[in-house]
Amino acid sequence: MTDEEKAIATIDYLNEKAGRQFKHTKANKDIIMARIHEGYTSKEIATVTLHKIKDWNADPKMSKYLRPSTIYNKTKFEAYLNEIEAEKAVNEANPDSSSLINQEYEEKDIDVRKGDILTFFTDGVIEARNSEGNFFGFEKLSDVIKENNKYPADYIGRKIYREVTKFLGASSQNDDITIITIKGVYRDWETVELS
Repeated sequence: MTDEEKAIATIDYLNEKAGRQFKHTKANKDIIMARIHEGYTSKEIATVTLHKIKDWNADPKMSKYLRPSTIYNKTKFEAYLNEIEAEKAVNEANPDSSSLINQEYEEKDIDVRKGDILTFFTDGVIEARNSEGNFFGFEKLSDVIKENNKYPADYIGRKIYREVTKFLGASSQNDDITIITIKGVYRDWETVELS
């Protein structure tokens, strides 16, 4: 396949995946062929194309940039490719979290009754590791919540943070720690809409 044929195939791929109608103009082909001449493979070009479609197609402000002159721009293309590589590196370093990136989640309603406690947290809480190599873990987190369930939500969240910090001791924290705690305060028969 010639470089021009690869450029035409790339334009067709962009049109198909993004629902566009770019023509095989000289300008469109030239910008893609310039990346090919710099040594980028068809696979790298297709990967960046798909990645930018995924990032921008549903965003009204960004979707206008789904065009050859932006995606295959000399100064931007390498940065786009590096974004993908960085994301892969993060996923490989944190295999448990890689399956969560760009995941679709189901929305559900739940009844929160008086005294119920909901705690949302990042993996930095349970994956905090002390100098002996032990993780804080779900069990310790659950124990802290159970031991402090009579207190308000903000106290429980701060207590979790203090316990993680105490557990770490002299070890440094290598991940973020975010904790959101919600506690039901209304009687069972009252309905409260949370938005």
